[in-house]
Amino acid sequence: MRKYFFVFIFISTVFWPCFVRGYEINGFTKDIYGEFYDNFSLKHKNELIQASLKEKSPAGNTYPIDIIFKHSYTFIRKDGSIEEYIDYAMKINAPLIKNQLGEQKFPYDTTRQKIEILKASVYDSEGKEIETNVAQVKEKDIYTDLIYSELKMKILTLKGLEDGYAIRIGKREVYTPAEDKGFITAGIDLNYALPIREMIYICHIEAGTPASVWERFRGEIPELQMKKIVLKNGDVVYIYKITNKKAEMGEYSSIPSQEYSDKVFIYKPVSWEEISNWYYKLAQDKWTADSKIEAKVKELTKGLSQREDKIKAIYDYVKKIRYVSILLNMHGMTPHPASETFRNMYGDCKDKSVLLVAMLKCAGINSELALVNTDYLIEKRMTTPLVFNHAIVAIPVRDGKYKFLDPTAEANPYDALPEYLQFRNALIVRESHGELVLIPKDNSDKRGVEELVRINFTSMKDARVTDQTILKGEQELTALLNNLPEDQLKRGIQQIYAQNNQDVEINAMKFKKTDKDNEESLYIDLTKKNFSKQMGNIYSFMPIEDMGGTSSIVDGAIISSNQRKTDIEIKKQVNIESQIDIRTPEDTVIEFVPDSLSVKNDKFGQYDYIVKKTDKTISIHRKFLLTAKRITTKDYPEFKDFYKKCIEQENQNILFKKKL
Repeated sequence: MRKYFFVFIFISTVFWPCFVRGYEINGFTKDIYGEFYDNFSLKHKNELIQASLKEKSPAGNTYPIDIIFKHSYTFIRKDGSIEEYIDYAMKINAPLIKNQLGEQKFPYDTTRQKIEILKASVYDSEGKEIETNVAQVKEKDIYTDLIYSELKMKILTLKGLEDGYAIRIGKREVYTPAEDKGFITAGIDLNYALPIREMIYICHIEAGTPASVWERFRGEIPELQMKKIVLKNGDVVYIYKITNKKAEMGEYSSIPSQEYSDKVFIYKPVSWEEISNWYYKLAQDKWTADSKIEAKVKELTKGLSQREDKIKAIYDYVKKIRYVSILLNMHGMTPHPASETFRNMYGDCKDKSVLLVAMLKCAGINSELALVNTDYLIEKRMTTPLVFNHAIVAIPVRDGKYKFLDPTAEANPYDALPEYLQFRNALIVRESHGELVLIPKDNSDKRGVEELVRINFTSMKDARVTDQTILKGEQELTALLNNLPEDQLKRGIQQIYAQNNQDVEINAMKFKKTDKDNEESLYIDLTKKNFSKQMGNIYSFMPIEDMGGTSSIVDGAIISSNQRKTDIEIKKQVNIESQIDIRTPEDTVIEFVPDSLSVKNDKFGQYDYIVKKTDKTISIHRKFLLTAKRITTKDYPEFKDFYKKCIEQENQNILFKKKL
């Protein structure tokens, strides 16, 4: 049973500095915080660390990290500034994690943030403390010689860290609103995918602060203790303590956990229209075009009479300008002037979007900035500009709908929406009547995979295979293929095609752009040994599943449970068409081929598997289009039935044998 204590404490609030962590926290006194004051003591923290180091995780049940404790004390002032002390300790259970945590990085924006490392220690397996001198923390510019010089990073290198050791870090962060003054944003996450011994969040809100607190809990949390304290001067303190909580893993292919996890939101209630108007005022004088921009627009649109052709020409130009990847909510939110971005030929998301708006305006095309969270659907009640991490452009079309363009998506086709924007919220930025809208799922045929596969058996078990694959608008995959060194790409291709422990040798490989926009071609010639399996005098193989490569697209884990607690989100659009031509060895008889199958569901998509056979050849034309982006728990049984039929067809065998 969750315990909730509501306590009025009528005491004076003279704030005396204390050293319960080994460093000073103003206002943190025992007469106010009682038992929680003792939880923050050095003695208690050391006891937790020592106990964790002595405890051995059960065999087969080791997590890469155990969270020993995480203590957070946050003070929110009525001017919107936030001061936070964070103290955490973790036990390292895996060598790779040791390498990652040996160097801690803390990025911040100097115009509105301060970060101070107060404590850094490593504890060996016997509990001996190895302290790191925090005065030696390094600071460097994240973007040297660019206009984003306000972005810095502090780097802490921990000494003596080994597998099985623990680390403890204490830091102080101060956030002072700049252009976002007037908004308040804070949050407390109560779910972790790692086991936690003790987690305490204390949030102290100054009297007169226009903040609301909303506790979004899915149900009872047995490990949670809560307390609310109202001080004599009107300050309010919220305390949340969790002890010995098991790791909580989300369901496979679930919607983002930010949409359903147990969380406490602290925010100033405003309307989305107010936020839209606020950002409009920040950006309205930035999208003014100068004579150089106007001249470039005339050059790009010369000879073009159709509105759509003009938009595409301008968009294709802006998206090729260098993109500096900085999250919108990680530094100043005011964009640079369009003329400056045009002159520099680089910019972050908001800078490139402002330039695109300016250039479209020169062509007589109305467009608007749109702020987006690319990670999850926004909790509409949680109104704050800091929830957005990206900026794009919205062009009004008809019936209140928009065409969305992301000028940072260089490899994305013009008339196909990047997958990370689909089924996400966008705030349309206007002087008035700004609105929060849902970006719909885009089932554009401009994105997908087409392949021609030829499988020629050179013996009863081995085959020579060629795979000609056309990648259309596959932005992430294309970027990966372009950036991997040739030897790594070759090893990766071998692993992808080496299904069921087959021996694969790459004979030839070529990756290149085609003569069409946003389209690449991948050609692979390979030899597969043990492609077929012998069962007596019968040889069998699965033309889809055993082939590997882009052919294997159906993920059975997505329907592994009988029922679901959370909705499914399809992370990547499935639109693949395959022509697979198979020739069996000479002097063989084809014993069995799967029947053709067509499965259609208006909610989810369509799957076609058409088979044709001659004495020596088999032709399979297979197309799979998954149109759903999300599947609700209510629709899951129907989706499972649809998807199961697709999987069963993918796993069908072809059988052949030698002629007698």
